[in-house]
Amino acid sequence: MRRTHSTDAIVSSRLKRLTELGVLAKQPYREPGERTRYEYHLTDRGKELLPVVFGLMQWGNAHLQPDDGPFQLSDRATGEPVVITAVTPSGKVVELDDLVVSANGDWASASCERAAVDVDDLPGQMA
Repeated sequence: MRRTHSTDAIVSSRLKRLTELGVLAKQPYREPGERTRYEYHLTDRGKELLPVVFGLMQWGNAHLQPDDGPFQLSDRATGEPVVITAVTPSGKVVELDDLVVSANGDWASASCERAAVDVDDLPGQMA
């Protein structure tokens, strides 16, 4: 908590909220002769957030930190750096120019065609 300058109340409140959202699971443990304490573990839902968190870290390291930032993701076995990027379930890396955003399932109304939108056509894109 010292590194984030957060109070016990703030940390407790945020842990409670992340638990309510299903990102963390609170599990009791007890050291011999000690009172019961709790530790937090990532749920499957929390693990699914890791690419988002790591992607933000990757961006921050590249654009906000000197010398590539304080942390780097790497493969445990090889030490090779890991890069968060858009990848299909089959493992194909998809470049920005090849990404398409389209309505999915119930979001696509019966009266609308499932119109695909190129990422380049989204508002706020920089040329």
